[in-house]
Amino acid sequence: GRGRSAPLPRASLAWSGRFQDARRTARAGQAAMAGSDSQEVSVAGELLAEWDKADRARRKAGLPPGGLAAPGAIEQAADLRAATRTLVAGGGLSVLRLGVMADDGITAIETLESWLAGLKLPKQKLCRDNIAAVDQENHPAEWEQVVRGPVYLKYTYTSATEDPGSGEGTPCESAYVKPYPFQGRGVLFNPALEDGEMRMYGDLPLALFEADVEASS
Repeated sequence: GRGRSAPLPRASLAWSGRFQDARRTARAGQAAMAGSDSQEVSVAGELLAEWDKADRARRKAGLPPGGLAAPGAIEQAADLRAATRTLVAGGGLSVLRLGVMADDGITAIETLESWLAGLKLPKQKLCRDNIAAVDQENHPAEWEQVVRGPVYLKYTYTSATEDPGSGEGTPCESAYVKPYPFQGRGVLFNPALEDGEMRMYGDLPLALFEADVEASS
């Protein structure tokens, strides 16, 4: 089952206040909006990186990994959700990659669905019927055989390029699930923004958006 995570150190909690300050600054006025967006993206990344650091310390101390924390036991859950949403909405997202590591395929699929519902990517339409099953060599495999054990589910979203004539575009999405014979559990969050900076966070909690999605439904 999902374990209860240990409290974050005070340094991590300080990022929460700084992130809230950055979010307020970003809403303060239209004139400084571009700079404020950049600040908010920067602080969001710092918060996620600090959470990663604290989670590594928890695991090193023999405590349950944050990736398996139950919805009500996730430290800084609201800030983590806000930070991930900031990175997909405020920095010119070009590609988003999610890597879900779970005990079985159903858990992985339900996790992906809750994350996609929570992130609210523009024109996102991929559903579980579009997820391909592959073996460890990425060859097509039987769905039932793959999803009965530990899996890695990879989801990729490429932002739409607007058509000059219509002003519309359709994003490209793909996903596959494969056996995952390793210990990691959680979500790898890898947003590629227009600034070209490498961003990779996780293992973030599988259940991060669970309670949030239920509350808004």
